[in-house]
Amino acid sequence: MKKILIIGGTQFVGRAITEKLVRDGRFELHLFNRGKTNPDIFPQVKKFKGDRYTDDIYQIEEEHWDVIIDVTAYHPDALLRTLSAVKDRVKQYILISTMSVYDLEDYEGVVKESHPLLACKQEDRKANDVTTYGARKAACERALRTMADLNFLILRPMLVVGPYDPSDRLYYWLYRAKKYDEILLPEQGQHHMGGWTDVYDFAELVVRSIGRTDLENAYHVPTLARVTIDQVLKEACAQLGRTPRRIAASTEFLQAEGVRPWADLPLWVGGDYFDFDNELLVRDFAIRFSSLEKTIQGCIEYYEKLGWPEPHYGISRAKEEELIKALTGDYTSY
Repeated sequence: MKKILIIGGTQFVGRAITEKLVRDGRFELHLFNRGKTNPDIFPQVKKFKGDRYTDDIYQIEEEHWDVIIDVTAYHPDALLRTLSAVKDRVKQYILISTMSVYDLEDYEGVVKESHPLLACKQEDRKANDVTTYGARKAACERALRTMADLNFLILRPMLVVGPYDPSDRLYYWLYRAKKYDEILLPEQGQHHMGGWTDVYDFAELVVRSIGRTDLENAYHVPTLARVTIDQVLKEACAQLGRTPRRIAASTEFLQAEGVRPWADLPLWVGGDYFDFDNELLVRDFAIRFSSLEKTIQGCIEYYEKLGWPEPHYGISRAKEEELIKALTGDYTSY
């Protein structure tokens, strides 16, 4: 029985991976985390409680691990401390990274795994802001690559969606499809966000990676490419039996009103996002990914159980109504 350690393992992506491994039943599973997020789930799983940013991480150094799955590597120095704790006592290290690691300034075209990564300034290595996230994750990847003879795998998901998502970025639009009769839609929702990664598809991929020595070092993991807000709303409305009016707002209008892409209107990037090549993933993994319909259905079922709480991400409904009123007489509905 393979002995597996998940660093994290109780929130969203980590939770989905843990659930998958528990159901699989073939592994001796351990978690290392602070015990603050959903501490009571997975009572059958062995746990180390500690903060990876301190010497707590050395609790894991006495064990020999077949696989370590690192879900919470956000700072390269903390990852180096983790790697020093396990040294030659781990056979495979799976790092959950992100598509945000790439230096895409002035780039046009399809992004491959070999594309240059962002540099990380010394002063940014310990930062916690969103603007340095990609650079810090890129630095984590470089730190992992310094480990001689370590069998490692880097998985780069896109926007991860599914139940237990704490970000509400997809939920912002599902909530509007469920609750409102008018929805403000940037550029008719036609621009694609690059794609997304279904959280359960991703967990399945991680499990299928365990113990494999024939893989490349890094993989893009978009499970559904070129998703648009329009597609999301149409599918959600079809499943919910709703027909809200969609009110289109141009990028110029939204910019003039101070509405920020992504931060104020989730999934909107002010244009089409980059395409990420997944040729290596398709070549090396015989996995069938979930359709848009299935992913949306799973999310709707989850939020039905929660009673559709108001999302905390994106502009308020009051602000949205103000923008809709500003467009009255000069809007496009369809």
